[in-house]
Amino acid sequence: MSVIWYKIWFDLWHNKTRTLLAVLSIAVGVFAVGAIFGMSDLLITNMDLSQQSIIPPHISVSLDGLMDREAILNLRSVPGVEDVEPYNEVSVQYKLHPQDAWRQGVIEMKGDYVHQKFELVQLRQGQWPRKNEISVERMAAQFLKVGIGDSIIFKIGNVQRAFPVTGLIRHPFVPPPQFEDLAFFFMNADGLEHFGIPQDQYDSFYVRVAPYSADHAKEVATAIKDKLAKQNISVAAFVYQDPNKHWGRAFMDGFTLVQKLLAVICVIVSVILIYNTLSNLITQQTNQIGILKAIGASTWTIFWVYLVSALIYGILALMIAIPLGALVASEVTKVFLNLFNIDSGIPSSHSAPGHRGLGGSPAGRVAAGDTRGNEDRATGDFKLWVGRRLSFRLAGSTRRSGRRALAAVPLCHLAGQYVPP
Repeated sequence: MSVIWYKIWFDLWHNKTRTLLAVLSIAVGVFAVGAIFGMSDLLITNMDLSQQSIIPPHISVSLDGLMDREAILNLRSVPGVEDVEPYNEVSVQYKLHPQDAWRQGVIEMKGDYVHQKFELVQLRQGQWPRKNEISVERMAAQFLKVGIGDSIIFKIGNVQRAFPVTGLIRHPFVPPPQFEDLAFFFMNADGLEHFGIPQDQYDSFYVRVAPYSADHAKEVATAIKDKLAKQNISVAAFVYQDPNKHWGRAFMDGFTLVQKLLAVICVIVSVILIYNTLSNLITQQTNQIGILKAIGASTWTIFWVYLVSALIYGILALMIAIPLGALVASEVTKVFLNLFNIDSGIPSSHSAPGHRGLGGSPAGRVAAGDTRGNEDRATGDFKLWVGRRLSFRLAGSTRRSGRRALAAVPLCHLAGQYVPP
């Protein structure tokens, strides 16, 4: 070993505390950048992929009353409408045990769960709901600690009736029940008759336009509203979606921006710390530098000695920060994706469990997988999110059940998604 390499080794090994502090100073900055920027990229990418995989409608329409299925399907004749799909959502009260207090819930019904068109829900366990059966949204099932074979009691007028749970379903747009005590359930048309919704009658429908643009979607919505008005049917609200961007990005973009700023601050602090460490090292070794010059070392050689030391610090820091940052980015991403009820894996082209027989239908292309996690996110953003996605639907469904929920509508205005008719 040459004298130069011996000096580098001596400075690193025989000053372990200084070496450790220098390595940790660099590792903190690299870790912060890797974890936060990596989480941001994974989060946004998976959110958008999830949005695209469920074939989102461009417009969700809530009606003031019920409308015949065929009349809704006839809206496909409106210029610019690619297709429509009717569905029902009814606000209900439920409880798990006879002695419990009533809690708020929502029952959703699609005319054909096997051949869905838009905003696809996925069967994760059991079977699709049949007559006098009910399925539970998977996050609500975890929160309520109910499973297949259990029963849930619903209030139907002045009567209480228990329905057996026969399936667990993933819905792409539901609030985490630990934040908003609002559980989602699923029934078929026969089951929803118990709640006053006749067969082939619907209070909402999805619309896809062609070609898609935000302005064109609004033009089509206006045309739909005008056509319904001629039939004496009023629209409660429109909700617009960008099919390529997850609606939750508006909140996560702000959150990740703050985190990125903090990561940059960590890098700046790390640079200052490593600069001070090397400056103090050079100051302490002024005599050694003089001896090196006395025996013929050039300025470049002396510079190279300390540059190699800094490079070794950096390599050691990367060995610590990169795998740790990747792990943290992955795990934190799973937590946030779970809050949006999104699977952590990249959606695949294979059909999800329970979608047997779907063949080439849109539902057959939904991603499979299940991600667990219950950590919190910012409460303020969450409340806005709930209002953004749900209040217009609940407002419509509660009118039919005698309860009003319009207090949440201003939240939709803040989110820029709710558009009154």
